Amino acid sequence: MAVETSKMSGNFKSQKEYINNEFIKTCLENGFFTDEIEINDLIINKINLGGDNYCSDIYQGHVIYRLNNRNFNGEGTQRVEEIQLIIKRMPKEKQGVLQRLQIFNREKFFYTHLKIQMETLMTLVKNSWLLAPKLFYHTTHPFETFVFEDLKQSGFQLSSRQLGLNKNESLLVMEKLAEYHACSILMLNKFSDLNDIRNRYKCGLLNDISIKSDSFQLLFGGQLLKLAQLLAEDLEFSHSSKKLLNYYDQFTENVLNSVYPLEGQVNVLNHGDIWVNNLFFKYDKKLRDGNPTPTDIRFIDFQLSFCGSLGFDINYFLNTSLQLNVLQQYRETLINYYAETLVKTLRLLPYDGSIPTIQAILDEISAKEAYGWVIAFTFFPLMSMDATDSQDNSLESLNDSVFAQRKIDLMFKSKSRTVEALKFIIKRMEQLQIL
Repeated sequence: MAVETSKMSGNFKSQKEYINNEFIKTCLENGFFTDEIEINDLIINKINLGGDNYCSDIYQGHVIYRLNNRNFNGEGTQRVEEIQLIIKRMPKEKQGVLQRLQIFNREKFFYTHLKIQMETLMTLVKNSWLLAPKLFYHTTHPFETFVFEDLKQSGFQLSSRQLGLNKNESLLVMEKLAEYHACSILMLNKFSDLNDIRNRYKCGLLNDISIKSDSFQLLFGGQLLKLAQLLAEDLEFSHSSKKLLNYYDQFTENVLNSVYPLEGQVNVLNHGDIWVNNLFFKYDKKLRDGNPTPTDIRFIDFQLSFCGSLGFDINYFLNTSLQLNVLQQYRETLINYYAETLVKTLRLLPYDGSIPTIQAILDEISAKEAYGWVIAFTFFPLMSMDATDSQDNSLESLNDSVFAQRKIDLMFKSKSRTVEALKFIIKRMEQLQIL
């Protein structure tokens, strides 16, 4: 019996026609490689709000099922199990401008090919290394849909996007990101499907078309002007306000120059959206620096991945996801740890190409700091909004000028982490003569 709870959205009527017992049975049988599952009970809850996920509807399915273990004679045993699943539904109307990037196909290829290859490669380096949740099933009918394991059932959890990550969480991200990048370097330089990978992942969310769109300048140009206005009222940063206005005068050209060329001297398959909400942590109860100790991590959402300089992912993460004190005090520590881990992992993998030096990696990260600045004033204020202020955010609504302006005002209202982090980043950009 399928049970639908009161937490479902108003448009769930059309969805429940396919997210039902039969659909979940198909998902589990596909994921467990069996045809002997019967669904006893199913509860579906919608769990994402605006501001958490812009192009998908996310549902949690709690399933009680019976697994029949039979031999060739039809004899066997039965056992009842419980499992939690994450159902990621990607309606075309919600994808908006992202449809052009074929985000469903990107993520499908990643989970069905690249993830498996990377996790196999890393068994040569570590006893147990998993990058992302298990994919049970994917379909395009009647909607583009993925069904994953629910990482929370295995003890993983999200951190706060409003607060950001502490030092130990950030170090764990850098370690995993370096290992992921190392696997991608090997695959991009060795595997026969090299051209297929590059063709599938040609560009990310910031690309020639999206940057030149009117909606991009409406929202993100508006955020830059709002930031300039706030800084004009601060004696210490009044000169910076003028620099932001100068940047705005050639807004599109400046943003394009920060993104292109995509490739540098050290290239990887970038995750493309590596920030707090796409990182699940598992913790030890033992406290470290006053916080639970993170012991493992999984990445999610590979729909915006693209090939290019490793500096994209590093600067994206640093300028969106750190607690303010971590950004101020440990930025270089994190970068050095990433570089050392990348080199070490490449040496342990069956990689016979040229291994970049630590300095080459650091130079590659520095070469994309202008991109990090763009991420800081565009995506970071959106990402760090309070849940109550962002719950009605969507790609469609943010294209409306009145709605966008109201949200821009909310982004910087009483958000000390947002404003103070941007001030720190602005000072750095001035030192680098990016501003």
